[in-house]
Amino acid sequence: MPDCQLDEGVSQGEAKLKCNLFLARLDTG
Repeated sequence: MPDCQLDEGVSQGEAKLKCNLFLARLDTG
């Protein structure tokens, strides 16, 4: 599983939001 990382050209807020959604999906299975 790739870690949540900031992609170039993506704002930190947006990347964090996507990261949270990604972790939420893993958490809920």
